[in-house]
Amino acid sequence: MFGMTASCGYYDSVMSVVQPSGRPPHPTGAAVLAAAEDLFAREGAQGLSVRRIADSLGVSRQIVYSRFGGKPDLVRALHDEGFRRLTAAFAAAPGPPGSTMHVLSMSAAYRDTALAWPALYGLMFGSPVAEFVPDAAARAVAVASFQPVVNAARAWLQVHGGPSEDDEVFALARSVWAANHGLVSLELAGLLSAASVPPMMEAMVRALLEAWLPALDVRQPDTPPVQVPAAGS
Repeated sequence: MFGMTASCGYYDSVMSVVQPSGRPPHPTGAAVLAAAEDLFAREGAQGLSVRRIADSLGVSRQIVYSRFGGKPDLVRALHDEGFRRLTAAFAAAPGPPGSTMHVLSMSAAYRDTALAWPALYGLMFGSPVAEFVPDAAARAVAVASFQPVVNAARAWLQVHGGPSEDDEVFALARSVWAANHGLVSLELAGLLSAASVPPMMEAMVRALLEAWLPALDVRQPDTPPVQVPAAGS
């Protein structure tokens, strides 16, 4: 399973800029972003003021402005970081490309990412911060994270003798993504229990695959049933 620790991503690179003797070190952009994420996770959008971030770091607001132009730029960076983590989770999903196991593992990676960083997940797919409206560049970041799902759908269809046309590949990829997103969103809203989601997710993904190839048994010998791990396992 994709490991979820607070040390991944930019946290590993949080270092302070050395200042002349007698002055406190200035935080790097990575440190400012880490502080912003922590406040966002604990306090929501109201925690993302430049003043709150500066106070949490013990520096002036000007230092924060020197790393990011303001709140919209900070929110954009958090948005992009969330999709970077999701893309990394997809890349780490186990299973041979083209196997049902791989598709199910990617579904589990999607859920793991959302549960590990629910505030970022809400920012990626919602509008919790009024000052941030995704533009073309932000949407491009989101679309890029969808590409591994497209690649997995294409590989699965190729291995199982399915259609190779782009329209079919994209339709399958979108269906799998939508199923995962719906279940995870309901779980985060408290409408589905953590125990109920893994078997439901596996059943839904398998049903989607079977619908694409109704004449075939998609449970091939190399792709036995895979239990999607429950949260915290």
